[in-house]
Amino acid sequence: MHNVTAAVTDWLAAGAEAVAVATITGTWGSAPWPVGSAMAVAPDGAFAGSVSGGCVETAVIEAALAMLGGDGRPRRMVFEVADETAWSVGLACGGRLEVEITRLTPDAWRGAAAALPAPPHIILVGAGEIAVVLAKLARAIDRHVTIVDPRRAFATAARFPDADAIVHEAPAAALAALSPTAATAIVVLSHDPKIDDPALEAALQSPAGYIGALGGRATQASRRDRLRAAGWGEHDIARIHGPVGLAIGARTPAEIALSVLAEIVAVEHGAAGGATARDGVVGG
Repeated sequence: MHNVTAAVTDWLAAGAEAVAVATITGTWGSAPWPVGSAMAVAPDGAFAGSVSGGCVETAVIEAALAMLGGDGRPRRMVFEVADETAWSVGLACGGRLEVEITRLTPDAWRGAAAALPAPPHIILVGAGEIAVVLAKLARAIDRHVTIVDPRRAFATAARFPDADAIVHEAPAAALAALSPTAATAIVVLSHDPKIDDPALEAALQSPAGYIGALGGRATQASRRDRLRAAGWGEHDIARIHGPVGLAIGARTPAEIALSVLAEIVAVEHGAAGGATARDGVVGG
């Protein structure tokens, strides 16, 4: 939804009297996107987001433009397996997709923005190469991304154009100020105990829904010993996903970032997952 939100904001700020927003309100069978997926359409035909990934988009854009140029009343569209376009939107095995198109004015958008809940938050502690890619991937799936690293040379806007915020404070103070919730994922990536250990202790004091730490099994074992010595119990330590990421055989920073984000999503959805298969290799 981030690209939809940004596009609507930009179009209305540029002077558009209204834009159209198409939202999936119902799915049955092999629908391609879940309920709540959205696409925005500007008066000039520009669009952002998706409701199918196929040529249903064309029909939705045409209906949106007709609505903007007409009476502005909401429109409801239904695509079923019998439609000639169904195969191209993932409905060929049987399915149904319902889309509602509404007109959004600047005043309505301001009201909606004030009432919209904050997107899930990912906090990355340590501004290395894995964090650079992870920030980009997280932004692509509409996560709010914060980078925490007291080393200003690492955590820069130039290196992290996809981050919503960059914090140059000690991890414990930064995490306390950020107030993680159950919808927050905290990933510790610096591979420096002076940064990682305080970050993990601060994370364990929070209700964060996901806590992950970079490092192979030897590193994880040493880290757990230090946490035990600091007074943390086994139940607390078990909250840490380490080695971090799903077992996809990740080797490069980009692959490791992908595995980490996949594990975060798996945890959010309650799906089964496993640690990385690269014993003793990821992060050393």
